[in-house]
Amino acid sequence: MNKLEVLKNIICIPILFSERKNISLKSLLEECSYGIYQSKISEDDIYDSLVGKKSLLKSWLYWSENKRSSSGWYLKSADDHKFIVAYYDSKLGHKNVVSYSDSFRACAAFIKKELDSVY
Repeated sequence: MNKLEVLKNIICIPILFSERKNISLKSLLEECSYGIYQSKISEDDIYDSLVGKKSLLKSWLYWSENKRSSSGWYLKSADDHKFIVAYYDSKLGHKNVVSYSDSFRACAAFIKKELDSVY
């Protein structure tokens, strides 16, 4: 698998995850060879693969909204047409909060942080 194929797969992870109910995110990342390319894949690479794909953006927003954990990265739409990427810890609260005006930039940042936190 090459870098472009890995990028194509990782931006589709919420869809793959919902289709295959009994698989972990880490297992999906292993299947798509993310570990081999992890250090070579940047937020810009993810952005370039994701930009314009509104259905995938919505899938990642849904993914983030439906996480059930006491800590982790999240992506959310703010009231002022901004998008927030931050880390939440049940003991420490919200950390590393960054606001984006570009929804796809925010999503790319979230994807990179989310995947790197698992792998």
